[in-house]
Amino acid sequence: MKYTILLLTLISACFSSNAQNCDYTLPKYNTSSEMDVVYGISPTFDGSQDTLRMNIFKPIGDFNDKRPLIVFVHGGGWTGGDKDDANPNCNLYAQRGFVAITIDYRLGFFPDTINGFYPYIYDENELERVIFRGMQDTKGAIRFMKARNSIDSSDVNTTVLWGGSAGGFIALATTYLNKSSEKPNSCYTASSTIYGPRPDLGSTEGTLNINGYNTNITAVANCFGGITDTSLIESKNDPPIFNYHQTLDSVVSCYHDQVFWEVGLGYADNYPNVMGSCAIGQHLTNLSYASNRAQELIYTGLGTPYGHGFHDFVLVDSLTTAFYNNHICENSLSIDSKNNIQNIKVYPNPFNSSTKLNFNTYIEGGKLSIYDINGIKVKKIDRVFGRELIIYKENLSNGIYYLSIDTSDGNHLRGKLIVIK
Repeated sequence: MKYTILLLTLISACFSSNAQNCDYTLPKYNTSSEMDVVYGISPTFDGSQDTLRMNIFKPIGDFNDKRPLIVFVHGGGWTGGDKDDANPNCNLYAQRGFVAITIDYRLGFFPDTINGFYPYIYDENELERVIFRGMQDTKGAIRFMKARNSIDSSDVNTTVLWGGSAGGFIALATTYLNKSSEKPNSCYTASSTIYGPRPDLGSTEGTLNINGYNTNITAVANCFGGITDTSLIESKNDPPIFNYHQTLDSVVSCYHDQVFWEVGLGYADNYPNVMGSCAIGQHLTNLSYASNRAQELIYTGLGTPYGHGFHDFVLVDSLTTAFYNNHICENSLSIDSKNNIQNIKVYPNPFNSSTKLNFNTYIEGGKLSIYDINGIKVKKIDRVFGRELIIYKENLSNGIYYLSIDTSDGNHLRGKLIVIK
């Protein structure tokens, strides 16, 4: 690893951004990633087993041990698409200070017995069942991430969702279908198909990673997806929601219609009616959602083929990011909101056995944290006193580390360490 090149980039990002107020809108950091992390195994619609994976992206050098988590749920008509499609989005959000993941979820459903191929669907039950399975998987992924919060320096109380098309349906179900009484009748044991049985799908939480963590959502963004029943959004106090849609979307209507309602080829024959962003927006108005908690961008016209996509991705991204930021900063205090940043003098640096931290003020009762290059806290000292402190290499591997000291009088000291052989 070329430490010198990394240092110039990382030091600039760390010390310029931490003096700002809570802000997860601007790219500030380099990122790291873990690909194809297994978070569970679950049965598919036909009884086979599906190994579910996620990609994880994190900022480097942000000093934040309470990073918000964002989960991307890809589209693809519940039969296609791939978690890797959202890798660029995840990387961008990690640059902004999020822990960002993109997930696999169980795809597929029993097809129409006459046409026998996708996207024809056996009957209305199959749509609700494939969304329900995707919702269970998303909740399992959220609990998986919360259980490893110390590895990712993430905030277990701040999770936002982003879903596009089919992923939008799943993101909305994950957010609002949160009571056992709301489980659709179709997701209990349903009549068998000529291809196989349809057993009870289980609880609204699923069975993956049941570890004591909840799956509460801070805010959700739905892009050209929808919901099977707007009554799942029960009151103005339910989680905040951002909707984006084109009014001439012929795959998922912005209003109230069947999936594939105007594409042709008989795709819609066995689909139930669903509610798109325009219908959801009217429901939110009826519930008296506050304007900052119910935001939307409805594009009048046909900005993309079939109207199903982004007419201006940069615009939509900027609006959703600002929307998330408002609710994240209401929900938790970011380390970026701290002022009075001071530098810690370190000598020798690099070092191979021990080094001395020198402060330009007397510290009484400060808390020291040391983070590795991936933002993982590797060492802490809860009571720091005096004007200097000796740090020993001990279990620190070779590499770059970041220092953060928060004092009882509101000062915040920052520095870096480089450990060598």
